[in-house]
Amino acid sequence: MKFQARKAHHCPHAGRKPLIMWLGATLAALLLGAPPLAQPEPDRNVYILLSDVSSHYSLVARTIADTLKQQHAEGSVAIGTLMGTPPIALNGDTLIIAVGTKATRRAITEHPGKPLLSLFLTRSAWRNLSEEAGADGRRAVVFLDNPPRRLFYLASLIKPEARRIGTVFGPVSQAYKRPLRDAMAGTHYQLIAADLTHQDNPVARLTPVIENSDLFLALPDRAFFNRNVAKWILYLSFRNKIPVIGFSESYTRAGALASLYSSAADIGRQGAELAESYLRSPADFHWRSFDPAYFSIEINPAVARALDMELPTPETLRLAIEKLEEAAEP
Repeated sequence: MKFQARKAHHCPHAGRKPLIMWLGATLAALLLGAPPLAQPEPDRNVYILLSDVSSHYSLVARTIADTLKQQHAEGSVAIGTLMGTPPIALNGDTLIIAVGTKATRRAITEHPGKPLLSLFLTRSAWRNLSEEAGADGRRAVVFLDNPPRRLFYLASLIKPEARRIGTVFGPVSQAYKRPLRDAMAGTHYQLIAADLTHQDNPVARLTPVIENSDLFLALPDRAFFNRNVAKWILYLSFRNKIPVIGFSESYTRAGALASLYSSAADIGRQGAELAESYLRSPADFHWRSFDPAYFSIEINPAVARALDMELPTPETLRLAIEKLEEAAEP
């Protein structure tokens, strides 16, 4: 149940390269449902660059392109990928929308100084790229990972009688310590937490946290870290009958009671709104980082039954979280 609001190498056949690149761009365009881009025009308003043609990235691109084409001329949006699409000439006001970390790195490298909106990046990936590239006044990003307060709000709505909320902080999620503690400040909830590194025994670190918690929050970290720790979180929590709040659809399907995340459609919707804002008034656009404006919630009914818990609908939970966020705004 859910609710969803190359590095170039020398090649002896170099003469074939333009054809190969055209075929790659054409294949990507067909998969995305967009016209082939053999020779993208230099006067287009928006250029969407995808890290690859995966379903998530493709959905983001389609959402943005379809939305913008309702407001602008057919030629206002171009779509390319890293798979064979050659660099194109862009005028100074063309907005590059880079979807994914690889596309963002390519955009910064090949089009330095051009207005850039990055989507589908984690906070840590954006921080690393920004440190590599240096400061630039015309870069904005919509983070993929939701602020930890939303996970806490979801936990408080799902199990309001809970008193102790457990979690572990990995190498990247260390950055969530203060925001999570700030979100819980002034409430009756106590944070039961431990640090977990690659060198630690995950079972030894997780067991006391889960055994002393009423509910467990799984926080996003590096992909390798997430994969290796998730299985132990789900196993130990199931054994102790402790509900887990995750941060992705896959977490819920693997055994978490519920997850809060921003889907490709959510990110695409916000990306389209920001692009439209830029096109209306480039001089007034706010070049900064944005939390996901839209998010989805998914519940695992089988886990709810196993824990003998009756939960509100995902839509009810989402609306309640939005109200909590509005009330918390200064």
